[in-house]
Order: sequence, then C-alpha cells, then structure tokens
Amino acid sequence: GNRDEPLYVKGKPLYFRGRRILDAMLNTLKIIGFWNAEKVLISGSSAGGLAAILQADHIYNFLKERAPNLKVFKVAPVSGFFLNHKNIHGERVYEREIKNIFEISNSTHGVNDACTAAQLPGEQWKCNFAQYTYPHLDFPVMVINSAYDQWQTGCVMGSKLVPGFPDQTSTLNGDCNAIDGWKECVANPDNCTSTQMVRMNEYITDFMADLTAPETYRKNGNGAFIHS
Repeated sequence: GNRDEPLYVKGKPLYFRGRRILDAMLNTLKIIGFWNAEKVLISGSSAGGLAAILQADHIYNFLKERAPNLKVFKVAPVSGFFLNHKNIHGERVYEREIKNIFEISNSTHGVNDACTAAQLPGEQWKCNFAQYTYPHLDFPVMVINSAYDQWQTGCVMGSKLVPGFPDQTSTLNGDCNAIDGWKECVANPDNCTSTQMVRMNEYITDFMADLTAPETYRKNGNGAFIHS
C-alpha cells in the first residue's frame, strides 16, 4: 500500500505504507553494498512470493538508476501465484477480499505501474494478483508453485466471506475451508469423492492456463516448476 493518512479502526490507526518501507529498505541496503551488485535474485515464499512478483519491476527500476554494475536481474517466486478464481459455488470471494484491501491501502501506485496502466478504469485492483502482473515483467522469471496449492483450494475454492464483510467485527482474515460438504476435500484431496476431484482438477487446469497464456511464460530465460 501507499496511503498518506492512517485508517482508524476503533480509534486505533492502521498504516498502509508498504511501498515506502520497501524503498527505505532498498536505500538501507546501500550500506552493505547492495548498490554495487552485479547479479540480483528476488524471491519469497507464499505472500512473499506474491510480493516478489508485484514488486519486482519497482526494485528493478530502482536498481537500474542506482546500481551501475547490475548485469543480471531475475525473479523466483515460490508459492505466490494465487489465482483470481471463483469458489465452489461460483462466487468471487477472494476477488472481493483482494479488491477491498487494494482500495483501502491505496495500492494503485504500490504495485506494477505497467499493469495498472493496462487495466480498465476502476480495475487497477487486478494488479494485486500475480496472474495480471506476470505479463508485464520484462526480466527472467522462474515461477515455482504447486498447481494444487492447499492454501488456494481452502481459501479460494473453499472460502466464504466473513459475516459482515467488509465491516466484520472478527479478526478473521478470511473464512477458509468453510463450504459445507467440501471442508475435508479442499483441506486434503485424499478425502475427496470422485465427483469432487473433477472440480479440484479443474483448478489445476485453470492454474496452468493462467500461467502459460501470457507471452512472458514463453520468453527465453523464463520458465516454471509446477508440481501437484
């Protein structure tokens, strides 16, 4: 996020200034010689993997201006390719959650600028998703992910909105594994019926389609290691 003023909740301020924290960190790393680097690999796991995808372009442009010796810049996100996907009932629960946090944190200029510029008015929130940012990365990217990611099956496919969303009173970040009849299946595919496995395998198909559709996937030097 990149919000000037804090958001007050029950009188307590919440600050959304991740982009400023990132810039401060990059400037601090100058002390240990980061600006003299010739080769840089950006990585992270889960939410950190998503951040690697969303922030890689900003880090790359930052270094191009300050690191004269930079010759190689690559990104290897691990388990960060979270899909914008419907839940079992066809509801876009995860999309609503991501759109909400994008808006309250003022992330329009806190994610990939090329991605936000490519979206229709009011749809810049899409750039909080890896699948929409990935096509705008102009350096080598190696995606490491499970096509059958347990967090995604539980918190995207098997999720429901927390009661009262977006003004819920609970501290839940989301209601995962919440759909009756699917809780055990989305938590562990060994518990799925044959009918349920058809739906679960559809998620794998959708994951691979979203990953491989952009030209980014086919560029020389790029690739992916996708396991089940």
